[in-house]
Amino acid sequence: MARTSGVITFVGLFLLVMGWRLCIVAMDRLGQCKIADRFTAIRQFKQDLVPNHANTRLTFCQDTAEGVGMYYCNVSDGRTRLLCEKKENPLQWRFFSALGWSPDDRLLACAWPDTQVNKEFILIFDGSSGEQISKLEVDQGLQQFAWLSDDSFAYATSTDVRVVVNQGGAWTHKRYFGNVANKLENLSGLSEKSVVWSDAGTIWGLDLDSTSARRKIWAATTNNLVEFRTDTASGKILLNCSDDDGQSLFLLNPETGATADEGRIGPFHDYIRNAVWTGRDVQFAFLTNELGGSGFWIKNDESLEMEKISWPGGVGCGGTGGFTLNGKTLFFVGSEEGESQAIYECNFKDKSFSRVFPSRAKADKNNNDQSATFGTITNTLGKIRFYHLWSPHRVIPGKKYPVLLAQELNTWFPYLQIAADCGFFVAVVDRPFSHTWNGGQQKTWEEDVQSLRDNLTSMPEMDTNQFYYFAYSAETRTLSHLLNESPALWKGAVLFSPADLPTPDSLKGKNVLAVAGRYDSWADSELENYQKGAAVLGNSIEAEILPNSGHIPESADSERIRARLFARFLLDNR
Repeated sequence: MARTSGVITFVGLFLLVMGWRLCIVAMDRLGQCKIADRFTAIRQFKQDLVPNHANTRLTFCQDTAEGVGMYYCNVSDGRTRLLCEKKENPLQWRFFSALGWSPDDRLLACAWPDTQVNKEFILIFDGSSGEQISKLEVDQGLQQFAWLSDDSFAYATSTDVRVVVNQGGAWTHKRYFGNVANKLENLSGLSEKSVVWSDAGTIWGLDLDSTSARRKIWAATTNNLVEFRTDTASGKILLNCSDDDGQSLFLLNPETGATADEGRIGPFHDYIRNAVWTGRDVQFAFLTNELGGSGFWIKNDESLEMEKISWPGGVGCGGTGGFTLNGKTLFFVGSEEGESQAIYECNFKDKSFSRVFPSRAKADKNNNDQSATFGTITNTLGKIRFYHLWSPHRVIPGKKYPVLLAQELNTWFPYLQIAADCGFFVAVVDRPFSHTWNGGQQKTWEEDVQSLRDNLTSMPEMDTNQFYYFAYSAETRTLSHLLNESPALWKGAVLFSPADLPTPDSLKGKNVLAVAGRYDSWADSELENYQKGAAVLGNSIEAEILPNSGHIPESADSERIRARLFARFLLDNR
């Protein structure tokens, strides 16, 4: 009887312990979901800001639950309206963008793909109310657009140009010019009757009332074309060019081909963008990193020299780094320290900033992001880099913590906050804005991250046996090389939308999470084979597929799935 009682007691205690452990596991899983959901509820901004000519209204893109939405916003009060939405789907590569405001700001055009019928459209909206007033089916492969007048515009694929006019309220195709380019870029209206574009560093022009062929206007010789802007009032073109010594501006007369040197604008080669000629002077803006923030370098028609306006946080999203200079007004997507992203306006006169639209639906002091500390390192090439470092929320003296290492332009990114919430130190190199993927500058990702790792090993809170690397898309190429060259220095890696993967024989004893989209054709097929190859060598790789995504997730739903996978991986390996 006593033996039976002992067995019952043992079984009871065993079930109690197992129940307690299952309860802890369930609470951890719930905590993972809460951490991930908290930050993915903050809708991320996508693409560039497009203000009207008067700077009273602008359009922007932001994640929706099922895709990406194009929004119309009043600058004065931040009131917004959803113009159109692109659902996340296998055809997500279709062009979806704000195309620009008519010269009188009366109309706004947007490119919108209808993935239900696999067709592309240009939508026309009322510039005052944001109400849709017209819809025009266009050629598949729409990539470029230019207003010619208040009632006409041109659009282009990579090879062809079409002209559209408003006749009695109906937008109608009028002219078609086929095979005028090999890779047509930067389509711009030079007048109501002519357009220009670039193709492999050469600027071409086309008279829209003529049957004559295109004509060559200008070709790069000793320098490279970074971008150009047209001025319809003067009929001239501002060239932004790069050479071995940096960037210069030239004013081009398209009738004669003559250029006037407007002066060198800096030793930066390829990252000064948005240069505009006002008719009296040239104005431009570009970004730099600072310790603890960013700097806007501004040149406008009222200043003799460039001046810097410091911003206490990160800036970025979209092809130009998340900012748009329009006249004397600068709009940008930025994040003040301890806050998530918002759209801001910069006042040049008093160098002040005002928030136009926040990424959060409402302010919540309990949802504020954790602030980072900042430092400086010198990489193995002798280049100075800034970095920021987030700590776990509760650091116990004497305890060591795992570390997640990454590189970013100084931008807000939800996964850095998630990792800190999961008990990791998060260290990020603030790479200079000149080192964009589209630029010509030397890529020093490997040197920067390795130097940051070496710097952190002296900090007593860091567990030097628990260094994890994070890389996204093209970054995974250099990360994979870094991990292959020095496998003993790292414990694991997180690879989002991988373009390359470490060799399986370098994965022994490592923890790796790789997440790709179902319609990211290379990664989807490669990940399965990669996982099998690693298993043959006795290595376990966690490979996950987002069901509705391509290379980059384009909905809050997919972002939430990926964030939960990320949080679970970190909590299981801390």
